[in-house]
Amino acid sequence: SCWLLVVFIVVIIIFVLILII
Repeated sequence: SCWLLVVFIVVIIIFVLILII
């Protein structure tokens, strides 16, 4: 279980959502 990768992906998704909105 690589939690660091999961956190990285979540941060990228949030950043993209912020850019879209």
